[in-house]
Amino acid sequence: MTFRNSAASLALAVVAVLGVAGPAAAGDQVPFRGRFEGDLTRTPIDQRFFFDEFDTAGNATRLGRFELLITATVDRVTRTATGTFEFVAANGDRLVADFVGRSQPTGTLGVILITEVATIDPDLSTGRFAGATGGFTSERLFDTVGFTTFGTFEGTISSPGARNR
Repeated sequence: MTFRNSAASLALAVVAVLGVAGPAAAGDQVPFRGRFEGDLTRTPIDQRFFFDEFDTAGNATRLGRFELLITATVDRVTRTATGTFEFVAANGDRLVADFVGRSQPTGTLGVILITEVATIDPDLSTGRFAGATGGFTSERLFDTVGFTTFGTFEGTISSPGARNR
């Protein structure tokens, strides 16, 4: 079986078990979900930690086509990470979310599953997302050889203009 077929099968499994993110602030919450794929640039910090930057693009509800920069400080011993999702919509509006994540091996050599739980930052988001609240869970596969990733996210976000009501 090729890597792409294995990865596609794993992606379908990930989508099947994808959970909705936990707490979201009060307000008019609407579904928020999408998919993305991209590449990694990794910078070692020391023997235990490294800094990852995933440059990705995708499509989502409430965003349409977007570019997404995922930055994370990763602890290779505990297989955990903290970081930020920064979505940029086609018109330049930004949606920023902080996350905590964890990775685990899959049945495919060199591919890991990364799960991140994110909370939208109302202060750093701009344009139609300024003041937005909510959260989402991202699940994605990461090819440790090719340094590529693809995944999905699902959760909720306050509807546009909800804070102006």
